[in-house]
Amino acid sequence: MSVVNALIEGAKDTRSDSRQLSKSYSTVVSLSLIIIFLQGGEQWYISFPVAILCATALCFPHFKYNDNIWFAICAVLVVGNFVDWYYIDNHKYLITYWAIVIFLSLKSRNPDTFIATNARLLIGLVFTLATLWKVISPDFMNLRFFTWSLLVDERFTAVIDLITSLSTSAIAENHRAYQSLGDLSIIHDPASTIQLQASPEIQPLALFLTWWTLIIEGMIGLLYLHGRSGKWRVTADICLLVFLLTTYLPLPVFGFAGTLAIMGNAQATRSWTSIAFIVTLVIVYLYQLPLYEFLKSAGLT
Repeated sequence: MSVVNALIEGAKDTRSDSRQLSKSYSTVVSLSLIIIFLQGGEQWYISFPVAILCATALCFPHFKYNDNIWFAICAVLVVGNFVDWYYIDNHKYLITYWAIVIFLSLKSRNPDTFIATNARLLIGLVFTLATLWKVISPDFMNLRFFTWSLLVDERFTAVIDLITSLSTSAIAENHRAYQSLGDLSIIHDPASTIQLQASPEIQPLALFLTWWTLIIEGMIGLLYLHGRSGKWRVTADICLLVFLLTTYLPLPVFGFAGTLAIMGNAQATRSWTSIAFIVTLVIVYLYQLPLYEFLKSAGLT
């Protein structure tokens, strides 16, 4: 009962504050609650409490700015993801960092400025560190990462089917061969191998993706960390929008795309870029639905 009473009292205390918060800040918080609700965690001890907390904040507006609610969300994400740190997807970490930023923004004197500044810095650090990691990783620089991913990662199926001459049956056979690696009899047999089918377009495509990723991610990192003036901020936003559309349409990872789009919206200095980030979020979400399969079955691709 004491916890419930604390939440209720906290909600009462935030009523006056919530009226002072901008509409853009309210939009960012609402979208963040949705992405945390959908992508916060896969294990029940994360997804269940996070779903209750996010649903409460979304259904009862005064709870949306409640410090206790956001502290609880952060605590569940930090503890839950710490338990699963070894195998969780990278975007789970990013969602956790972003939840902490929102919690701290509620404690700040100017939540709008706090969340915008930290969104810009977090985007800049994420892309700068990602670029550095790729540069020092031999398997990325020698094209092995994208060559392997194009052949065995099912998320690239639409790209391979549209761009290369690899047949649908060959793509499916590659996926089955990759899944067979989970067979313990194969893992423990040094003589066991799998045969992957490729096409002439795979290597040039891997080369393009490797250098495109390095260039666009490096630019985003530098622009967000050092571009504080108006024109550089707009350029940074355009680069991030291009990255989201060229990366997460071929490779639908809504947790990453959604979080980055919300962070982009939080720090946007132009109304049109702010809207563009929300539109991009919706596009990526719709694309992760079985839209490609539907279009293909209808003969439209």
